[in-house]
Amino acid sequence: MVLPMDGRWSERIARKVTSKWWVGPGSTAGFILAILILIAIGALSYSNIRRISRNEGWVVHTHEVLDEIREVLATLANAESSQRSYLITGEQTYLEPYRIAAASVDQHVSSRVVA
Repeated sequence: MVLPMDGRWSERIARKVTSKWWVGPGSTAGFILAILILIAIGALSYSNIRRISRNEGWVVHTHEVLDEIREVLATLANAESSQRSYLITGEQTYLEPYRIAAASVDQHVSSRVVA
């Protein structure tokens, strides 16, 4: 079937084609708003990931410090026990563990102060 190509038919065809794909100003504003929201969400996500990464470093550091403190406390308990044994018995053999523990505590404290 051949359609006559007068002014009315071409207008109708052009209107149907353009109305199908035509995006109004409201739709354009909606798309722009959606893209801006996605960009803002991406920027916030990136910022939060960087902050979480920094915080993770501090958590690791805190655990290292706590482990070091536990080790120093155990060494101090050993030194205290050795000192007490020396004071009770008066034997010089109990002073050697005390001296080793005292040197170890000094080493632990100085290594953490430098770091």
